[in-house]
Amino acid sequence: MQIDGLSLEDCRTEQGLPDDQRPVIEQCSFRRVTVKRSRLIGAVLRDVTIDGIRGDMDSRFLTANEFERVTIKGKVGDLVIGTLPSYLPFEEPYSDRS
Repeated sequence: MQIDGLSLEDCRTEQGLPDDQRPVIEQCSFRRVTVKRSRLIGAVLRDVTIDGIRGDMDSRFLTANEFERVTIKGKVGDLVIGTLPSYLPFEEPYSDRS
């Protein structure tokens, strides 16, 4: 799948989901991505190409994601790719939350 001009606003993924409920993005090519007030946390990205990504300061963090054969290229704004901070408390499985 190829998507040109993707714009995401107020989009978020949850941290602490069980592995079988984590968001998966695979076999996609994105071009000219714009993000506002969005965060990608705990997702799985496989065989993904992103050609150009820009966003606000709140959207530059990609935390605790699994990357397999991912390419980020072209005009790229500030991105911070990191692990899950150890100071965050363990969360119960997503299906058990109220």
